[in-house]
Amino acid sequence: MTTQTIQIEAIVKRLPELNIAWRKKFEAGQEFKEICKAVGQSAHVDKSVIASYVNASFGKNREKHKRNAQQLSLLFDEIPKG
Repeated sequence: MTTQTIQIEAIVKRLPELNIAWRKKFEAGQEFKEICKAVGQSAHVDKSVIASYVNASFGKNREKHKRNAQQLSLLFDEIPKG
């Protein structure tokens, strides 16, 4: 393994670009939360359920999330509250 010197100036040079990208990411996250809240209120579904559904539906592991939800539902139905 070779050791390379960290190029601080390469980071500093692109800080404005990183700042803009971070702000866009933050603002998009805020907008997503607001939309999930609004949809949840109009549909009478908790906003976190809406967010989880959207993340699972549009993410890479849709089938895994679907299977996990089915298994979780089964456990709630079959196992008495402890």
